[in-house]
Amino acid sequence: MNLDEKRKAEDLADQDAIGRVLAGDRNAFAGVVRRHHGSMYRVAWRLLGDRALAEEATQEALARAYTNLGSFRGDCSARPWLFRILLNLCRDLNKSAPRREHACEDPTAGGMLRAVGSVEPAVAEDGVQRRRALEVLQQAIWALPIDQREALVMRLLEDEPYERVSEALGVPVGALKVRVHRARRRLKELLGPLLDDIISKEAA
Repeated sequence: MNLDEKRKAEDLADQDAIGRVLAGDRNAFAGVVRRHHGSMYRVAWRLLGDRALAEEATQEALARAYTNLGSFRGDCSARPWLFRILLNLCRDLNKSAPRREHACEDPTAGGMLRAVGSVEPAVAEDGVQRRRALEVLQQAIWALPIDQREALVMRLLEDEPYERVSEALGVPVGALKVRVHRARRRLKELLGPLLDDIISKEAA
């Protein structure tokens, strides 16, 4: 099953589960949680930089989705709708929570490195070098304007299609592509030779 087929299967499963919840089967929502909790948490972590806040935002987004299932259009994908709720919560938390310095331990470092350039580095076995790369990358992502950060995380790091990201963010696809382009360019400006140095040491 390729990625498009998997997405279509998930959409159908979500529509069926939501229909069952609205018909009185409350336990059916567990399937929606199982399918989307992981990716929602990753997005929240990358936007907030704090694991506890990321879990809080994810749980609250799923709770709000459950409470507002009656407003969901059953003829479309639930995933952008869920992310729209999550992104709004993350924006609120970013405004209210103090900015933090993080020692990052993101398990998808390779994906983050690929997002800022064409090089596909080997993930370093040396823990110090790996932590250094992740700290630099996370701080660079944090330095992006929030609209570019959201676009980068959703489109490049989570590999969501432009159409779905557009729906989740509420912006046209053309404007979204501009945000992604600017985010990539800004990350390269921020990281510069340091990124190349990290990559070369990881690949050595």
